[in-house]
Amino acid sequence: MNYDIEEALQNFRLASRKLYNHSFKRLIRYNSQLDEYFSDIQDLLFKSLVTDPLELDYLKYGDIRRYFCSEYDEFQCSCDD
Repeated sequence: MNYDIEEALQNFRLASRKLYNHSFKRLIRYNSQLDEYFSDIQDLLFKSLVTDPLELDYLKYGDIRRYFCSEYDEFQCSCDD
């Protein structure tokens, strides 16, 4: 199986969105701490669906853009440092 970065990110986005919408969205208004819990789960999901299968160094979900801006010259990014 040829698993590329676009497919990995798409799978992550779909899984993350589905998990959030079905398990967290309605409950967060009653318990704001669930938003933080979801963020932790999202990081693990990102590791499982993106960084591990692609054999990338560990990255938290929010760090992916900064990684690609610094690692790949063909991407024209404007990252905040």
